[in-house]
Amino acid sequence: MGPIIVVWIVSMGVLVLQHDLGTSLMFFAMFVSMLYVTTGRKSWIVIGFIAFAAGAVAAASIFSHVGSRVDAWLHPFSAAQYNKEYGGSYQLVTGIFGLASGGLMGTGLGQGHPSITPIANSDYIYAALGEELGLTGLMAILMLYLLIIAAGMITAMKIKDGFGKLLASGLVFTMAFQVFTVVGGITLVIPLTGLTLPYMAAGGSSLIANYMLAALLIVISNSANRPESEIDSDTFQQEAVRVLRERERNRRTEIAGNTRSGAAKASAIPAVRASHAGAAGQAGHAVPANRTSQAGQTDQSNPTIPITGVLPTIDQQGASHE
Repeated sequence: MGPIIVVWIVSMGVLVLQHDLGTSLMFFAMFVSMLYVTTGRKSWIVIGFIAFAAGAVAAASIFSHVGSRVDAWLHPFSAAQYNKEYGGSYQLVTGIFGLASGGLMGTGLGQGHPSITPIANSDYIYAALGEELGLTGLMAILMLYLLIIAAGMITAMKIKDGFGKLLASGLVFTMAFQVFTVVGGITLVIPLTGLTLPYMAAGGSSLIANYMLAALLIVISNSANRPESEIDSDTFQQEAVRVLRERERNRRTEIAGNTRSGAAKASAIPAVRASHAGAAGQAGHAVPANRTSQAGQTDQSNPTIPITGVLPTIDQQGASHE
């Protein structure tokens, strides 16, 4: 709520200090639109509309020129408002009569009387064109504005830069708001705000500002429609992400396999040691038995001669020699 309150106070300050209803409304509406584009929350539009309604009621009750415009909008054909010297509905009524006299096809270029309407070359240029070009010409003009606004919206959607997206959407909404307030004020849809119709109404500052707006949109559109390199393309980036994920998956699988093999080797070492120890024990017990059996076989094949039988024989031989 903080940003929208700050901008609302600034817009009211412009209205108080400059007595410019249109500029203050345009600043506030542009900020609300960019806030909606940034966040995507529809609640900001509702909050902005409530703040706008509160500011409009306060401005109509505090400032006399705003109150006069509201009264002229509500009662344009009353004698009191029509004959009022300042702030009446004379301009509104003559503009409506000019649109009515143009009809469907208009009176033709240079064949009407737009000078009857005050400030026909600036604030009421739309009514003057409606008299000479008719409803058909006015619809063609609105279609041109619609094409420009649609192209700007497409540019805002195509650009990937966040700042460029906000800038393009803010500029396009500014133009759309100007067209709506001017056409709506002349046709009695809303009260007059004092804004000028882009690229058509007389006024040096307005034309310069709108030309700068168009130049910025062209620059953003050029950046949005510039051919992408292979590295910057979405296809390349998606393929690169897929390859990186595949490598990461293979690395994790390899690490898991190495961990399992290491654990298997570690668990196999005690078993190997135990088997070696058992084999060594069996070999130690088997060798003496073999040796004993071999010794037995040796004794049986080569029986020993008893010494007691031999010694008397030797003694007897020795005695006989003597």
